[in-house]
Amino acid sequence: MAGPCSAPGKPVPVPGLPGSCLTFTTANAPVGCLFRWSAFGGASLSVHVSATSMKTTALILALLLAACGAVALGWIYSHPRGCVLPQRNVCITNLRQLEGAKWQWFLEEHKTTNDIPTMGDIARFMRVVPACPAGGLYSLGQVCEKPKCSMKGHELP
Repeated sequence: MAGPCSAPGKPVPVPGLPGSCLTFTTANAPVGCLFRWSAFGGASLSVHVSATSMKTTALILALLLAACGAVALGWIYSHPRGCVLPQRNVCITNLRQLEGAKWQWFLEEHKTTNDIPTMGDIARFMRVVPACPAGGLYSLGQVCEKPKCSMKGHELP
């Protein structure tokens, strides 16, 4: 008499279940694969999965994953922090450029630290006069002061 793991294919004993094995085989299955679990004196459970249903399942899982990704991206970009933080970072970079142009104007024009430049004065030291992406207004102030933006949180450290 053949043992429980003598089924066609390559039987693999199941740990913790003595006398049982798993066999993956395509025997007696025209399309797809047959999953067989043999246990305890030859009793077996077999499940047939056709190639068509495997493709359908894979397609459904791929679409579900894509939908979850789209929802996650939508949440990230609709969340206020997703838009505010980059605008703040760009504004701070602009403030640094304004500060550098202000000091360059101070050095080249032989000004004092109490002088206040205008945007027109420092425009020649920059390729483009920057603007706050959130719509704030820049004020340069004296040379010894840091430039400021009218938007809350947009300030040089």
